[in-house]
This record gives sequence, C-alpha cells and structure tokens, in this order.
Amino acid sequence: MTITRERRTVKRLTDPDRYDLGRLSYAERLWLWRHRHPGAHATGKRKHALTQREAAARFGLRIAAYLQLENGERTRLNADEIARLQPALVELAPTTGELCFLARRRSGRTLNELEVALLVSRPTLLGLERAGDPRVVWFWREVGFRFPP
Repeated sequence: MTITRERRTVKRLTDPDRYDLGRLSYAERLWLWRHRHPGAHATGKRKHALTQREAAARFGLRIAAYLQLENGERTRLNADEIARLQPALVELAPTTGELCFLARRRSGRTLNELEVALLVSRPTLLGLERAGDPRVVWFWREVGFRFPP
C-alpha cells in the first residue's frame, strides 16, 4: 500500500511552520515532482502522475527508500542516489491547487472531514482543490494557512 501524505506525528501536526505554504519540505517537492510527470499507466485525456514505484525506478532507488523520502522520513542514501534526486528537489512554484493539496496533507484532515466542512461530494472537493477554487483557498486561510503572494 502506498501513502501519499507525510506521517502524522505530533511534532509535524503541532509545528507552527506547517501553516506557511511558501516553504516546501523535500518530501513535498518530491511529491510535486512525481505528480507533474506522467507515468506509464497514463491513458486518455487526463494526465496521470508517476506511481511511487515508477518514481523510485526513475531515480534508481529502492521502493522502500523512495516511500520514506516522500513521507518525510529519514533514510540512508549514498552520494550517487542523492545526486540523482537533485532535479526533483529544486525550488518549485506550486499552483494554487497544489498548495491546497499540500494544506490538506499538512493539516492531517481526511477527505471525509473536508466534504462535511465544505458541504460538497468527494469528486467535487477534489475538482475544486485541483482547480485552486477560491472557496477551498478561503477555507485553508480560515484554518490559518498562509499562501505565498
């Protein structure tokens, strides 16, 4: 089973810096990089992201090591593996939709909680989030998240 959110530790959920969406962790940069690259399973009109297994293979990493990196956990890498990861760890300019997803990921809230809070269905919520809809941005700002200018 793959996990697409950082582990919900007390330290992460109580960190005041988690509200600043202008500062991305390496795990978040890696996640964004993976989601911006189409995978072998991409079909039809919609662009599908690389799977975690495909991303690990592209970087020449063990899947366990890649999962630990994307989940914000420590793992041992050699210098060659670190060098292969560098293209994914550069500064990125996330879209508003990506920032909304990162706010959800950092908040530790589930999709069910957000469906109830925003009074929308899951497909609608995911579409609004992907589009960076002002209602979703407003919700995250009310929670305390700060979006970059």
